[in-house]
Amino acid sequence: VGKLSGHHGDKSLTPNFDKLTSKGVLFRSHFNPGLQTTNTLLSQLYGVKPRYSHEPSVEEHASSFVGQSLTNILRLNDYRCEFISAVDMSWHNWAQFLNTTRFDQIHDGYSIPDILKSVGRKEHWMSHEYLTWGLFDEDALFAVEARVEELSKSDRPFFIDWYSVTSHDPYTLPEESPENKMDGSLFSQNRLDAEYERAILYSDRQLGDFMGRLTDKGLIKNLIVIITGDHGKLMGDLSFSAMTPENMIDDPYSHIPLVIIPSDDLITAHDARGTTID
Repeated sequence: VGKLSGHHGDKSLTPNFDKLTSKGVLFRSHFNPGLQTTNTLLSQLYGVKPRYSHEPSVEEHASSFVGQSLTNILRLNDYRCEFISAVDMSWHNWAQFLNTTRFDQIHDGYSIPDILKSVGRKEHWMSHEYLTWGLFDEDALFAVEARVEELSKSDRPFFIDWYSVTSHDPYTLPEESPENKMDGSLFSQNRLDAEYERAILYSDRQLGDFMGRLTDKGLIKNLIVIITGDHGKLMGDLSFSAMTPENMIDDPYSHIPLVIIPSDDLITAHDARGTTID
């Protein structure tokens, strides 16, 4: 998100994320575990050394990777583990890899509409002249909320891993999104950067609304929320550069957010709220 706090000039592109950092522990020196989303899945779920290339390691290891995954450890402690992303999971063999990783349930762009229907919402598909990833973050986060609410009815602990889609190229937003109607004063003059910044602002708003709904329903008090990224974006003059490993170790691409927001039941405000770790 540009600078870690999401600031563009003296205004923030991530006001809701910024507020959430005051409730948890913010890590300022956190960097991406790979150059593309597919490779970060392997690094984040298994804690293995990242692959800084465009070869899809998840596809390569979809059914053969052997290791102790986060989900393995959580399941040994009776956690239910679910993965949610509003995309087509056949891309780079995500579905096969995630099943190998032993998620109890995987929700994708084709099953999320059923979750939305159960809570009285209709899905909205992203569309673009050359590419679509799936459903907008607003829909996906309502699905995450529904799963949190349902799983919270049981005494069994659970883990949900959700990946944002709208904050990814081609940065398409819902037509009625207020970010589409804003003037350009908050955004870069570079068109590609501006599209990215609008998408970040939109996704940040959806994050804030999502956390607000969890709070209003009393669901947040028993949750530990971890917010991080998989990679950033080449900015400014590098926007038009080749996406090479050499370019992608630049700060705007590799420097990503990480904040851990603890449950109210775990620590008190006196202990660690508002902590920053450099």
